[in-house]
Amino acid sequence: MSTNIITGYTGERHITPAMDAAVFRAVFGNDSYILSEGDMLQGSMPDNNRFVVAGGIVSMQGHQIQVKQETLAVDTCASANRRIDLVVVRYTHDAASQVDAAELLLLKGSEVSSSNDPTEPAYNTGTIDEGATVVDMPLYRIDLAGASVEFTLIAPRIDVNLFETLIPNGAASHNAVYRGKFLGSAVTDEQYAEIAAGTFHDLFIGDYWTINGFNWRIADFDYWYGMGDTACGTHHAVIVPDEILYTAQMNSSNVTTGGYYGSAMYTSGLNSAKATINSAFGSTHILNHRELLTNAVTNGYASAGAWYNSTVELMTEEMVYGSIEFKNIMNGTTVPYSYTIGQSQLKLFQHDHSRICNRSDWWLRDVVSAAAFAFVASGGGAGSHDASNTLGVRPAFGIC
Repeated sequence: MSTNIITGYTGERHITPAMDAAVFRAVFGNDSYILSEGDMLQGSMPDNNRFVVAGGIVSMQGHQIQVKQETLAVDTCASANRRIDLVVVRYTHDAASQVDAAELLLLKGSEVSSSNDPTEPAYNTGTIDEGATVVDMPLYRIDLAGASVEFTLIAPRIDVNLFETLIPNGAASHNAVYRGKFLGSAVTDEQYAEIAAGTFHDLFIGDYWTINGFNWRIADFDYWYGMGDTACGTHHAVIVPDEILYTAQMNSSNVTTGGYYGSAMYTSGLNSAKATINSAFGSTHILNHRELLTNAVTNGYASAGAWYNSTVELMTEEMVYGSIEFKNIMNGTTVPYSYTIGQSQLKLFQHDHSRICNRSDWWLRDVVSAAAFAFVASGGGAGSHDASNTLGVRPAFGIC
């Protein structure tokens, strides 16, 4: 047959290494590359006689080879001489057994006097799928001149991230993908640059940094972009901590007078959260945008609101659940008004409902009655609690 299925069941073993390599060449290219996996074969020399190659994956003409960390011996060069060595990955094919193998080698060059230019040692070239039985992939060049030793990466590295290959840059596409990857112990300058540009390269929903003992997780991209009485024109990533930061009351008594804006939580209860967040990310990287907040309560429902500058706030029911659960906006009126622009569910909670429940009770900013605000129960349910109860503080904020 001239046409063969690769990904499919034929009733027998039919996929050959050549087929597999052809698919990978279509993805990575025809040449040989170090792929963006593991430590990407990072080279180092703890001393002049040892060359250490860290682990990783190479694609040699489409054939994938895993390299585990290995230390290669480097022979000393005479004080008045020069030499070039090569570190290579060698592919071999045994024609009799049809067995393929790979190994990491150091090819030693010929020493010449310091007045002459050394040449690289010979290595094996050829095309594997055209029958070459020994092929070398040079990784590093080591230049020796007496006691002086320097090395240079000569193999190309390619950063093929299938997320980025298949998903274009921007908030809309990156909001559609949950990854949940650990991003480090601080936001890097490169990550801040991607956020500021609105590209969000290699940043996805659920990704997180662990800073000062808290996991700070990406919950949405550009959630407030273009919104507000003055439009937010700053690209940003919305961050929500996995756990509550501490516990506090909404008010010292069971009242909701003044709505969320008039609550003790808003006026002073979030100060500690803001300090923790500023310490983790730096105050200059915290998004300041315009937010619509309730500031009056009549007969147990939020009857007025206004626009305020906003950095760190409690979330709304809509941001968590995607809908109103206990929040009271009707009270018999025919045209209700919900005083918030946090009216859509954060993508973190849309993609992974388990992120709503963290086994702690935590406050939301919605007025439920004359005495109570909304909260998320420790078991994941929606509820309301009298304002003087002490519950968890788990705010949302943007970084930019």
